[in-house]
Amino acid sequence: MRTHFQIVAVTTLCITLLLSASSCKQLDEVLNNEEMQEFHRKGMESGSGLKVGAENQTKDVVVGQEPKLPDPFAPSGKGETYDLIAKRVRCGTDPRCTRDTTKALRELGRRAGPGLISLLGNEAPNDMRIEAIRVSGWLQETTAIEPLKELLTSPQGAIQREAAWALGLIGDPKAIDALAEILGGQNRLELTEAVYQALGGFNDEKAVQVLAEALPKVTPDLRATIVSSLGRTRHPAAVKPLSDVLRDPGELVRVEAVNALASVGGDDAIAALEQAATTDSSETVKKQALDAVKDLKTPRM
Repeated sequence: MRTHFQIVAVTTLCITLLLSASSCKQLDEVLNNEEMQEFHRKGMESGSGLKVGAENQTKDVVVGQEPKLPDPFAPSGKGETYDLIAKRVRCGTDPRCTRDTTKALRELGRRAGPGLISLLGNEAPNDMRIEAIRVSGWLQETTAIEPLKELLTSPQGAIQREAAWALGLIGDPKAIDALAEILGGQNRLELTEAVYQALGGFNDEKAVQVLAEALPKVTPDLRATIVSSLGRTRHPAAVKPLSDVLRDPGELVRVEAVNALASVGGDDAIAALEQAATTDSSETVKKQALDAVKDLKTPRM
C-alpha cells in the first residue's frame, strides 16, 4: 500500500515534468512496483543505495591516516652525483640542505666528474644543468673544461655566464683563449662583464694581457671590473697596467687600482702605491694607498 509521502512525490513529479495523465499513471505504477520498493528499502537500510561504487573509491584508504607521498630525495638510479645535484636544486634557500650536499659532493671529489659532465649536456633539465656548471667550478673539475667552453656559445645567456664563471674558478689556462674569443663578439653587457670577472681567476700572463688590452676600450664601470680582475690574478705582470690606471680620471677606478695593487703586492706595486699616496688629487685614494703600503710592509707572522 502506498504511503502519503509516495502519493505526494508522484504528484509533484508529474507537475514538475508536465506529464500527461497516461504518463503519470505509468510513473505511478513503476514507483509502486514491489521490487522497486524493496530495492529502495534495502538501500536506505545499508546506506549504500546512493553510493554506487563507493567501496571502490575508498579502497586501501585507512581512516585517520594521511596518504604516503613519494620521497623527493629518494635515489633516482642515475648515480650519486645526479641525485646530489637534484637535491641541491630542490634545497632552494635551505642552508642546511645546501651545506650537506656541498659536503657530500666535496667528498665525492673527482668521482663526481662523469656525472657532472653528463649533466652539462642539452638533455639535462635547465636548472640541474646550471647547478652542475656551478659545482664543476667550485670543485675545479678539470675534465669539465671542454664542455664548459662549448657552453660559452649557448643561446641562453644564463648558461653562458655560469660557464664563464666556472672556468674562472677552475683557473686552467687552457680556457683563456675561449674566453678571449667571446670578448671579440657582440655580446650582452652581462656576459662581457662575466668574462672579465672570470679572467681574474687565472694566475697567468695571457689573462693579464687580455684584461689590460681591454682597459682603454670600455666604460668606467667595466674598467673598474677589469681592474679588480687584474688584482685577483695576483700575477706580477698586472702591476704595470694597474700603475697606469692610477692616472685614470675616475676616482672610483683609481681606488679599485689601489686595492688591486695591494692584492698583487711586490716591490713594484709598493712603489706605485707610495707615489699615489703623495700625489693623487683625491684624499680617499691617498689614504687607501697609504694604508695599503703600511699593510704590505708589515711582516707576516
